[in-house]
Amino acid sequence: MDERKSIQVESFKKCHLSGVFLKGRICSDYLGNLYDFEKILEYLISLKNGKGGTGGGDSGGYSGDVDDLGKLEWIKSMKDIVELKPFLKFNDDDDDCSVGTCQIIDKLTDSVYDIDDFSNNLKFCYLVPCGCVMGLNTLSELIKIQEKSKNSGVGSGTFFNMDCPLCGVVFSTRDIININSIDLNILRDLNKRLEGLKDVGLSHSLKKITKKSDKKKSEKKRKIVDVNDDLKINKKVRSL
Repeated sequence: MDERKSIQVESFKKCHLSGVFLKGRICSDYLGNLYDFEKILEYLISLKNGKGGTGGGDSGGYSGDVDDLGKLEWIKSMKDIVELKPFLKFNDDDDDCSVGTCQIIDKLTDSVYDIDDFSNNLKFCYLVPCGCVMGLNTLSELIKIQEKSKNSGVGSGTFFNMDCPLCGVVFSTRDIININSIDLNILRDLNKRLEGLKDVGLSHSLKKITKKSDKKKSEKKRKIVDVNDDLKINKKVRSL
């Protein structure tokens, strides 16, 4: 295996931010990078507090290098990530990830794939918003069938909605994210997707982006409510 493929395979095993093995909950950003969910939580908390490297997981701070803060400039809130359904299997005797599965094929044939297959054209992707992970080639075949359907009314290259083959949640073919892709054209498409979502006020996870002006209005409204409550209390006190 050449160095480039080796790095790609390794990226399926470890958190893109902290380098820890991906044994727990896994999440991903708009580019398909994989992260330990807890490490991203710690990162965001420390980013908000403007510190890192000293808090540790128990105290709510990021336990990694302080220089990591701000490193992921495209992740500013939980809206910028999607938690993925489990798709990796691990050795019982160590932390290393050894087996990955395409869960669509797994459902049909009980087939499993060694981690090395990630470098042998077994490409994986996940869907937004459900976070289901599957083989890209398998999903592409299902999309082709949908496109050829007499009732689909869509042409090749046109985004359309369909049901997730694993959980049944409706998704748009626009929201298929290649995991750990090193193809520049795919990465450009993922960037283009995010820009398009931002134009309509949506984040990577398809949740609405909260603007600063909206936050200020919300805080102002909350203050007005608090003041009105205080006035009501004062009136009650005077009437006693």
